[in-house]
Amino acid sequence: MNVVTIDFETYYDKTFSLSKLTTEEYIRDARFEVIGVSTKTNKDKPVWVPNIANAVKIHFKKFDWNKDSFWFLESTQKIRLCCQVSRNFMKLNKSTK
Repeated sequence: MNVVTIDFETYYDKTFSLSKLTTEEYIRDARFEVIGVSTKTNKDKPVWVPNIANAVKIHFKKFDWNKDSFWFLESTQKIRLCCQVSRNFMKLNKSTK
């Protein structure tokens, strides 16, 4: 089992942020956009993946979502956001197999 740390970077502004909206409102809003994601597996160096041409989706295919252990960074709201975005990528990953 690998331990994977994930940190999503998403679009935000003065009125559109996790401090202004609930996690669900934030991710369902039309302005929501994943800019990129940083991942770190075990003691490997962190990897930054910009969300260009499905790069994040492709990058996430390397993880074993059923066996690996995932850590999501920063605030409680950001943790919830990362979990939700990861679930969405997992669903996409399963549907493209």
